[in-house]
Amino acid sequence: MEGDKALKPCPFCGADYARLEHDKNDYQNRRAWVECKHCGANTGKLEADAGYCADQIIIARWNLRVEQPNV
Repeated sequence: MEGDKALKPCPFCGADYARLEHDKNDYQNRRAWVECKHCGANTGKLEADAGYCADQIIIARWNLRVEQPNV
């Protein structure tokens, strides 16, 4: 998928197997999630409001990383 290029590696296992997924019957791409095909970690399903595509929102959530402070 084209959107997969924007996905960072899995924050849990570090594998570069994250994929953007959609419900098979969702032709408007309103229900989406990101899942690591190596360890199974996922964002959980997001359902966007009518007229919106969930892809960019769920990709941004997957790519969100919390920086650890240097102590």
